[in-house]
Amino acid sequence: MPIKGLSEFRRLPRIGKIHLGHKDPTRGFPVKDDFFVFSKDPKTIMEKESIEAAYKLYGDKPRALDILIPVEDEELYCQQYYRKYSATQGLVCKGTGETARVKVDTSTGAYADHNTKEFVYKEISCPGKECAYYKNKTCKEVMNLQFMLPKIPGLGVWQIDSGSANSIININSCAAMIRGLFGRLHMIPLLLTLESKEVNNPDTGKRQTVFVLNLRHQGNLYDIMNEVKVLQASLGTTMLPPAPDEDEEPDPEAVLELEAPPADPTGAQVTPAPPPAPAPAKPESLPGAPIELPDARDMKNLATVQEQYKFSNKTVVSLIPKEWNVRSRTDLTRKQLYDLIKLMEAEYGRLKRAGEVE
Repeated sequence: MPIKGLSEFRRLPRIGKIHLGHKDPTRGFPVKDDFFVFSKDPKTIMEKESIEAAYKLYGDKPRALDILIPVEDEELYCQQYYRKYSATQGLVCKGTGETARVKVDTSTGAYADHNTKEFVYKEISCPGKECAYYKNKTCKEVMNLQFMLPKIPGLGVWQIDSGSANSIININSCAAMIRGLFGRLHMIPLLLTLESKEVNNPDTGKRQTVFVLNLRHQGNLYDIMNEVKVLQASLGTTMLPPAPDEDEEPDPEAVLELEAPPADPTGAQVTPAPPPAPAPAKPESLPGAPIELPDARDMKNLATVQEQYKFSNKTVVSLIPKEWNVRSRTDLTRKQLYDLIKLMEAEYGRLKRAGEVE
């Protein structure tokens, strides 16, 4: 017998990371490149063989890769947050510009550091670009883009980290356009490209050339439509990419400050804000394994799926496994929320096969 709430889930392994630069071999600091860089030190045989095949197909300095986005949910394939890291504690602050989830030392009430023995997670307000940590460049926008390379051996996803505001806007804009045309984004053959762009250097004010990410397609709209029809007929169970490792700091070259972020259209002057000072955690909030709570965006995703399948609130609650020990959707952790979405998808599939829904 399969295990309900577990056996029906599938997850793609992460084969490796693709970099946007390299470390200077003599001076040791990160350097941006104008092409995609595969790891020089593959961690698995699969990654090694895939990298060899990639260089054979695309050459030593590829600026375009054939990709497939594995899922539709942006939170699963393209996470975007303000992130602050610690050398000893990993990710200590993850923010949206409105709220942030911080790792707090239970004895000091400050960010967890190398002296921390016990910690809890706490939600605070996030001032975004007005935060002093953002101003001193210890907090950055980070996008974790995950995708498949269908022309390369190896079943799994690859990840690219980027701290470029222009790359983030480009990826979001291209994804929205493709989804608007075809009602979906995942499993459509696309090109991930590095393209030159003229920007203002934020330190000198001078114009300079940087390379930013884009999503493209080589054919015309009719080509895409035909490819989508073929793929739509062959799609089966949705395979989820692995969640980005929260404690894995992005590549240094991915967040180099080499371009100015989009200008504030109001022209308002920003007054540096003091570093956020989380209040001391309550003694009863014992530390332990990190438990991430869903945010408004996650809850919206759940509501969208519920509306799509026309499930009542009672039906959704009935799908929550008893072993989770939650009474309503508001008690779910973020992982449980997305597990519940998969349960809803499985239930809808069962009802459709039984002829109970159209």
